[in-house]
Amino acid sequence: MRVPRFHIHAVLCLAVLAGCRQDHTADSTEARRPNILLIVADDMGYTDLGSFGGEIRTPHLDELAFGGVRLTNFHVHPSCAPTRTALISGTYPHLAGMGTQLVTIARFNGDPLVEARRGKPGYEGHLTDRIVPIPKLLQDAGYRTYMVGKWHLGETPELSPAAQGFHRSFGLKFGSAVHFANVPAERYWEDGETLESMPNEFYSTDFYTDKFLSFLEESKENPAPWFSYMAYTSPHWPLQVPEDWLDKYEGKYDGGYDELRKQRIAGAVEVGVISERARDKPAEPFARTWNSLSDEERSKYSRAMEIYASMVENLDYNVGRIVELLDETGELDNTVIVFMSDNGAASSDLDFARRAPRRPERINNDLENFGRADSFVTYGPGWAQAGMGPYHLHKGTVASGGIRAAAFVNHSSVIRKGWTESAFLTVRDLSATLLDLAGVEHPGTTYQGRPVHELEGASFAPLLTEEGADLNRPDTVFLWEHDGQVALVKDNWKYSRLKSPHGPRGAAPGWQLYNMIDDPGETTDVSAEQPELVAEFKGAWERVASSGEMILYPE
Repeated sequence: MRVPRFHIHAVLCLAVLAGCRQDHTADSTEARRPNILLIVADDMGYTDLGSFGGEIRTPHLDELAFGGVRLTNFHVHPSCAPTRTALISGTYPHLAGMGTQLVTIARFNGDPLVEARRGKPGYEGHLTDRIVPIPKLLQDAGYRTYMVGKWHLGETPELSPAAQGFHRSFGLKFGSAVHFANVPAERYWEDGETLESMPNEFYSTDFYTDKFLSFLEESKENPAPWFSYMAYTSPHWPLQVPEDWLDKYEGKYDGGYDELRKQRIAGAVEVGVISERARDKPAEPFARTWNSLSDEERSKYSRAMEIYASMVENLDYNVGRIVELLDETGELDNTVIVFMSDNGAASSDLDFARRAPRRPERINNDLENFGRADSFVTYGPGWAQAGMGPYHLHKGTVASGGIRAAAFVNHSSVIRKGWTESAFLTVRDLSATLLDLAGVEHPGTTYQGRPVHELEGASFAPLLTEEGADLNRPDTVFLWEHDGQVALVKDNWKYSRLKSPHGPRGAAPGWQLYNMIDDPGETTDVSAEQPELVAEFKGAWERVASSGEMILYPE
């Protein structure tokens, strides 16, 4: 099958650096190669962790973050599936088949703009054979490979984790589901086979952790290194926790999200993950003010945030379980631990059950039932605004609040423990870094006799392990396209268009230019002051737009 002529990275002069230092195979050096534990939180805000300025109790993740390097300028894609596609493929989502995830969501069936893209190269809505999955390369190189949690990259057996490079897997096929056992069993796979029934005792975060620990136990005598993709579905809506977690934050958020946003921004400055400029010039609020809400609304929103915080703390507790086992078995020092969120905080309305995908037939969204297995709520735009701190907007947008994610790397080889790294990094750089750390080389343009796209991005492993290292990418232009929204970034500048048929309500029409150092909250368009830079960005976008390799929405 011929690879479609996608040249986005070439058009934009993107660096294509595998960065691999040496090629290891499954030989006597295997025991010295690091395990890799990649933990992905779902829809988590930038400031939710204590190590990123938050008040939620996350001691295990904070210990890992402060004991490693926090990536304060790490960028993902605006929604779940495109980020996961870029992570698994090491390419732009469009190159791998996930130019939009709207083709996978039933409520967009019939939408004329979605239908115009459906099935076209770049918009298949699942991983394609135009790429080689990163876990497959690790598997080929002798790694044991595990996947647990949210897949969202294809719903047929040939697209399952088992078919994409994982020896063992337990995965949710789709983008969302309730967190308890009342989810239909056919929405899950185990090792590529659809489940026939759900376990009686099932809470997603707890069960995913149990499953991964069982994988390690099964192969504890195997000396090969392992790679585990822990794709937790927490804290993605619906907000649900086990009974004994329901009231851990009772009353904590009665002061509202406007006050919490101030506290989060101050906390983020204190721990060093945002700049003084970001604190002093935050993005404009997009949610109603807390004081404008009725008493009933404030009660519901504060309760929803209590449940959300418990979900984050429960996630931290389960990460602690994994770290404890690794420590007990002597594997901790030889395990690279990477943590990230898949996109910015979700801003869905509080009670969205009527239009939410894959909701249960019976729902009880009474206030006293929030967080239980038959409730189906999210926490609303105000808490998402607080979660993203000073940054602009939220999940689903190419604004900073949609594509900036909390992330860190912890490993015994990290020489800058406790530091923050402010280099502009993307999830594609992370793919290159994981291969680099494993000593595995990407095959380039051919894999097992078929053409594939080259790995994109640059390994940032030197930033973790070498004093004074620099990626040195001053001429690189980074691109995001998300259902009509577009952003291009070069150096300290961002040129973006948020208006689209499926974009944020109230988005300004046309293009804006922001200085990301002076104005990280994207508050002031400086296009008129930088005509030459605007012309350069326009030229880069026009080359992409005229290539025919993206199906564009109307201006």
